[in-house]
Amino acid sequence: MFAPRDITVEQRLDRLERDFPRYLLAFNAKPPFNGSQFEHHRRTIEFLRGFASAADAVRDEGFAGSLAATLKAWDIGVERHSQFLVPPREFTEQLRHTSLAVAELEHLRIDGPSMDEERAARRIWLILRDLDIVRYKDRPVKRKVVSGTKALHHLLPDLVFPMDNEYTATFFEWRDFGVDSEPRFKHAFRRVAAIARAVAPQSYVGEGWNTSVSKVLDNAIVGFCLSEGLKSRSKERNKENAAIIRAIHKLAEEMGRGDLKGDGLIKWVQKELPGMDLPLQI
Repeated sequence: MFAPRDITVEQRLDRLERDFPRYLLAFNAKPPFNGSQFEHHRRTIEFLRGFASAADAVRDEGFAGSLAATLKAWDIGVERHSQFLVPPREFTEQLRHTSLAVAELEHLRIDGPSMDEERAARRIWLILRDLDIVRYKDRPVKRKVVSGTKALHHLLPDLVFPMDNEYTATFFEWRDFGVDSEPRFKHAFRRVAAIARAVAPQSYVGEGWNTSVSKVLDNAIVGFCLSEGLKSRSKERNKENAAIIRAIHKLAEEMGRGDLKGDGLIKWVQKELPGMDLPLQI
């Protein structure tokens, strides 16, 4: 029986742990990602496993190119809203600068019974903080959790799960990770690590998107959101805006102004319904 949507985050965490196989199955039944995203991800993970260590991988130009392509496929640094992934040479250099920190972490697993999760979260955060792979108008972005964890996931796939605003932040009831995202990242990492020790994610690694220990955990979180109908704030806003747009068009047609489009429709609404908060595009 599905959980109500208004349960607390603590109750969500309890249910995720207790019903872990069911939520993972919900994800695997219909992953909300496309084939290109999967192929890039799978290829980069396989590329990583061809190296003796993750520290060796981050120093390899070919691996950097594979990871950059994966991040773009995963909607990171695509050239819109004035954001972009740094050029290939700089991207490679950014990865190389993480080699020592990655070497210190690659023996850890998020489900490790003896892992000091506080210390691990702190050390991961230091890498995220200094990793400047996405720019906004030629300046490093301040919101680094999403791009950083998706990059580190492909370097430390058994330790760092990819976080995003669509599912991870929604699960924890955050609008997004925000500019001051350090406490939110650490909180999410600690709580998911606690679940990892209880559910044996390694036993699910295998087919499809279940490519590593931490990806299995991420998949279950996504599966929870899908099963329980949890939608991000952006999707809720889009749904609300779509309803407003439909109502505006219907009203215009009823008043004999079905011919109005674009700016003409906006001006008509502003005249007929002054003060109405309009979507950006109608």
